[in-house]
Amino acid sequence: MIFHRAESIYVPHGVFDPDRVLSLFVSCVQSALEMGFTSARVVSDGLWLLAHPLGAHQVVEYEHRVNRVAAGMPCSLLCLYPGKAFLKAFLAYILLSHPYVFKKDRCFWNPRYEDFDTLMQTRFDAAVYDTFIQELVPIHT
Repeated sequence: MIFHRAESIYVPHGVFDPDRVLSLFVSCVQSALEMGFTSARVVSDGLWLLAHPLGAHQVVEYEHRVNRVAAGMPCSLLCLYPGKAFLKAFLAYILLSHPYVFKKDRCFWNPRYEDFDTLMQTRFDAAVYDTFIQELVPIHT
């Protein structure tokens, strides 16, 4: 198990570089496989954005790119964006980049995943986020 402070991964020099972070992600999964693991689990904490909000405009595109890269790799990802820490308008954008959402210890499928037409046509606010949350579909395990 390897732990890194989020700031050391996402903003080591005070600037978010999505290409560098994606490269690190791929290297992390490849290293796990080289060590003999059959897959890797990556957990990412989005709280770094609170101290470095200039990266926020790139995060939704970055999250979308991570999904594309991860789709062909033996890994699972968990992105943490605590609801009480971020503005609901920002979280509405984040929801569009995540097929599954954990809320209050339950897993939900997100029918708005990759709904980029909505992304381009809507100025998000707290009400849009609340609507997205209401549309989540519970996954029964």
